[in-house]
Amino acid sequence: MLNIINKIWRNKIFVVFAILIAITLPTTIYRQSDKDKTIVASSIGIEKKDDEYEVTILAVIPKGGSDVSSNLELFSATGPSVAIALDYISLNIGRNIGLAHCDTIIFTEELMQSNLTEILDYFIRTANLSTNPSLVTTPDSAKDLLNAVKSSNNLLDVSLKNIILSQEDRTLLSNVTIDRFYRAYYSPNSTFTIPVLSVQSSKGDESQGQGGGSNLPEDDSGSSEQGQSGGQSEQKQIKNDNDIAIIKDGVFISKLNDDEKFIYSLLSKKSQYQKYIIEDVNDENFINSTLVFQESDKFILPICKFEDGKPYMEYNIWLSIMIDEVKSQNNHSFSAITSINNLITPQVEELFYKQIEEKLQNTISTMQEKKYDILNLYSKFDAFKYRKFHDYLSSLDNPADYMSEMSIKINLKLNYTI
Repeated sequence: MLNIINKIWRNKIFVVFAILIAITLPTTIYRQSDKDKTIVASSIGIEKKDDEYEVTILAVIPKGGSDVSSNLELFSATGPSVAIALDYISLNIGRNIGLAHCDTIIFTEELMQSNLTEILDYFIRTANLSTNPSLVTTPDSAKDLLNAVKSSNNLLDVSLKNIILSQEDRTLLSNVTIDRFYRAYYSPNSTFTIPVLSVQSSKGDESQGQGGGSNLPEDDSGSSEQGQSGGQSEQKQIKNDNDIAIIKDGVFISKLNDDEKFIYSLLSKKSQYQKYIIEDVNDENFINSTLVFQESDKFILPICKFEDGKPYMEYNIWLSIMIDEVKSQNNHSFSAITSINNLITPQVEELFYKQIEEKLQNTISTMQEKKYDILNLYSKFDAFKYRKFHDYLSSLDNPADYMSEMSIKINLKLNYTI
């Protein structure tokens, strides 16, 4: 036995291995767990306070138990830059901030009056951010919007992220990430859109709590957001009015108006939920009625042309719709109509075309007046009519004014489905 032990000790590899174990074992046993020194930021809100940035993070603090929502907390700090404000949060809570799972960055509309590239500079330089977060804006406080996410007992990528992605099914709006922002920013068009989410307050039963043992943060005065009587507590909720912010050259310009949103969605190949409201219908089926149609199917064929040397975009649309609701002052009963009837009568069709033409002309006028290309027509002509389009641009005193002579036409073919 002693001979075997002596042979082992004479083995240099075994000796080195034993020394390594002796050195590392104590530090491994007493090393602090990663969950005790790190929090995971799922979202970040940024706003301006005087001349400084207030940065708020919605963080997941690793704890025992299966209820993830109970681990959500808000942390805020103010600093002259985003990087320094995040450092202050880390110093205040005594933990490092992990951005690897950050899915959304929220800006206030006020903050976006300045160029967003100044704010995003930190996020494109840090190695701590391994994801490609979506960008969102709010007319309210970014902290309040994150508070609403926390109150909903959902992680950001389960709540706000789903709202953002659902917008892609309803409009031309794309999920604008940091990568897409910079691609649009450095494109000749430099116009893109991002979703606008707001916050509303509601009274809830205090006995129900905020879910999972999660506590609402305190407001700026240090007082709790709970109500003062009746066992009520004020809860923040996410509110989506389908508002869309227009960003040009990295700066907030305005929001899409109702006519622009209508045309924006009509021309989207992905939109599935567009509603069409036709008022004052008087035909063989309806009397003084308002009809609400639901889009059921759509095929769009855009064609880039030039007429008299000027760009001309033609959209050929085959649209299938079904009736969704009837409003009538004469107590009209829809059940009295045979379900196989085609309810797109000549009058309904005429009102439909008239509404689209009015909204289209209003949209074109706004785009030409404000010089933004929300339909991304530049890229379409650049792709399909490159030589003619660039010859046209070179003929202009200012190539950025290409929208001033742009014409758009919609050729619509309606089909009624049951």
